[in-house]
Amino acid sequence: MKAEIAVLQGDRKGDVFTIRLGQTLLFGREAQCDVQVFDEGVSRRHFVIESRADHFVVLDMESANGTYINGVRVQEQELRSGDVIRAGNCYFSFHYVGSKNSPNTTAVQFSESQFEGLVPAVAKKFTIRQLGTEVEEDTQAARHLESLKALYEIGNVIHGQQDINSVFDAIMDQVLRVVSADRGYLMMYHPEDASFEPKVVRRTDTVAAESGLTVSRTVMMECVNTGNSLLSSDIAADDRFKDGQSIIANNIRSVICVPLQTPDQTLGVLYLDNLGEGSEGRLFTEYDLMLASAIGRQAGLAIHRAKLFEELDAMFFGTIRALVATIEANDEYTHGHSERVTEFSLAIAQAMDFDAESLDHLRRSAILHDIGKIAISENVLNKPGALTEEEFAQIKAHPVLGAKILRHIKGADAILPGVMWHHEKWNGRGYPDGLKGEDIPLQARIIAVADAFDAMTSSRPYRSNMELEEVIEEFERCKDDHFDGRIVDVFVQLLRSGVIKPHSTSMADRDQDGVQRLTV
Repeated sequence: MKAEIAVLQGDRKGDVFTIRLGQTLLFGREAQCDVQVFDEGVSRRHFVIESRADHFVVLDMESANGTYINGVRVQEQELRSGDVIRAGNCYFSFHYVGSKNSPNTTAVQFSESQFEGLVPAVAKKFTIRQLGTEVEEDTQAARHLESLKALYEIGNVIHGQQDINSVFDAIMDQVLRVVSADRGYLMMYHPEDASFEPKVVRRTDTVAAESGLTVSRTVMMECVNTGNSLLSSDIAADDRFKDGQSIIANNIRSVICVPLQTPDQTLGVLYLDNLGEGSEGRLFTEYDLMLASAIGRQAGLAIHRAKLFEELDAMFFGTIRALVATIEANDEYTHGHSERVTEFSLAIAQAMDFDAESLDHLRRSAILHDIGKIAISENVLNKPGALTEEEFAQIKAHPVLGAKILRHIKGADAILPGVMWHHEKWNGRGYPDGLKGEDIPLQARIIAVADAFDAMTSSRPYRSNMELEEVIEEFERCKDDHFDGRIVDVFVQLLRSGVIKPHSTSMADRDQDGVQRLTV
């Protein structure tokens, strides 16, 4: 007598393994297993199929997530033809071959289409027959179709984000779309001290008033240590977590915990739970676990990708700061100018409700607004006295020079407007192109105000810095002439409220629109 085990879903989908009486087949992630399966929900040694007299049985090897036959978790069970075994997110069908007397009672029958073209672990369409009762196929198909649609959209949303915090929010928002939970937590794991850091917390209205962060560390550590997705439908009856104090204290009824992984490490967990005592509280199902696991796999990669972007961004921005500092280092009057202009510009933009992406572009543009000065002679930049017309013409070339330098950097288009046109004036008498009014990009109009403010409040060898009331008076006089009046109004409000303060030790570069030039 022999039997065949076909892989219906998983990394070895389509493979078929044969077992004869007297043989055993061990399934798991270890290389020593007879059938090695690469799946986050499969334990190193998950289950074994072995022969007993004239039949075969499944034995669970104390796996973390359990072994299921036809959707029911088992420790040891005789196999019948047509049985479907699940370990993690892998499905195997069992059939006896070549014996008329073989056990062949089919407990559950799954159609072929259940496992075709799936987002991992989510069935497309199937019919279940159990003890003569048929679950309505159309209802199941509709549910699975909706899940597939949701997972497709989730992938687009998660992977469309680059900012790490936006990725965290997108993951939690989307998982709660498809899995009904009282609470959801996205926790990053720090292996150096085995601690968890909450990044996103969501609670339903019924538990919104609770205090503190009350999750089961027992469950999360189990998930991290095994690297497997975990479901405890009724955690009070689960021996694995019966001693968990937070479980008892907070009436946690049902838990799903999914690892957020890259190919090399576990970054954290996605933790969902439902609360309630006794028969109260919704119990999570295998289907909920499959959906959460599918999202978790995408989420780990998205977080890893966003972290790489964050590291690259930090390196890029650090390089920019070093370059700007080099330009300003040779002149005590320009030291720190670009940093301050960036600070002032962002304060204005935040008051004007810029989104995160626009703020990021403005930040880069402001810190680089004087980058073109790297191509101007130090003798001109550091000249202690008044500039000649020829020297001032060199200074006026720095916006164009800066834009030329930055055009060689991929993705710089979004920051060029502030670099190129921060010396344009609302009345059209600025440089380099004489742009007027709203033809001047908003990014440049904001930097122009911040730039002038730093110049006015900086001391010079030939003049002292202006007092705050003098600055406000000068901006009021020049609004809708040199500057966009709407931006001036916002800026003056920030000055009066103390959100923006002049730096008492500020020293700005001499080509900015200081008090003498503002009155021209």
